[in-house]
Amino acid sequence: MFILIFTFIFIFIFYFYILYLYFIFIFYIYIYILYFIFIFYIYIYIILTFLLFKLIGLFIVYNTSK
Repeated sequence: MFILIFTFIFIFIFYFYILYLYFIFIFYIYIYILYFIFIFYIYIYIILTFLLFKLIGLFIVYNTSK
């Protein structure tokens, strides 16, 4: 009886520990995905801003050269 209760408790603790690890794993993956998306958006924003300033510069040069 004691061994049965002990085994049940052990399985219960083990199950929750695996669940805990699983949730931590998913949480870390989620954070990494958000981090990469954030960096990707910043990168795109910098490129678009650079292209916009380049276009404005070309427009100014084109208009003043006439």
